[in-house]
Amino acid sequence: MAKIIGLVNQKGGVAKTTTASALAFGLAEEHGKRILLIDFDPQGNLTESTGIDVENWKSKKDESGKEKKMETFYWLMRDVPFNDVVLNVPGTKVDILPTGIILAGAEKELNSERVPHSKLRKAIDKIEKDYDYIIIDSSPNLANLTINVLCAVQEVIVPFKPEPLSLQILESLIDTVNEIKKEQMNSSLIIRGFLPTICRSNTISTKEVIEIFKRAAEEEGTKVYNAKIRQSVDASDAPANAHSLFAYKKNSKVAQDYRFFIQEFLKEEKK
Repeated sequence: MAKIIGLVNQKGGVAKTTTASALAFGLAEEHGKRILLIDFDPQGNLTESTGIDVENWKSKKDESGKEKKMETFYWLMRDVPFNDVVLNVPGTKVDILPTGIILAGAEKELNSERVPHSKLRKAIDKIEKDYDYIIIDSSPNLANLTINVLCAVQEVIVPFKPEPLSLQILESLIDTVNEIKKEQMNSSLIIRGFLPTICRSNTISTKEVIEIFKRAAEEEGTKVYNAKIRQSVDASDAPANAHSLFAYKKNSKVAQDYRFFIQEFLKEEKK
């Protein structure tokens, strides 16, 4: 059965999507793992980053005969079969459930569900045996879609930019995770670790923020990863036909940083 991991941070601009992609393609391309990526952010940045041509997405006709693109929303909210939605990233062991802005409509629809927080978990139950890891990129908030992610995954990895503003999100995220466990919405949920990203330099401020995160993490029985992902244009300027950082600039410093992170990640798996 797959290990299900969510990349979560209610603050945007922390390389959450880049980290989801790097973890997925690093595990697949350099360690032979079978990976499913679920783009669960209506912005669809993860989908775009894979280089998939959206014009070639699978499509079906609706009741009026109009073609509609199959994406995560239809799998989650309209019970469209998984195989009608999932796409393979060509030349890789990575599959993806693509997403567009229509997923934003799920926020409102989930409010009418009898058990809104478990919708994603129930959908994943049907497919997790086909993969080694399912990696989910979430929205930069703590609304319905992200709560569904937190209730579906076994573990959360929290990318964070080591600056004072990041401290504001730390307590609320930990409180949300603990509330989900307390209410038995996902009693086995854990924060696997906090990953420093977009690190500009080894400044005193950066070190102080990381130390605060380390103390908070220790209190919650988790940690801050030793890996530090440096700020780099290589992580954001990949051409549309490059499906991952490792395919685009595999020898760049930021790719090396992510390799170190993945090594830490896999070392934990062996414990």
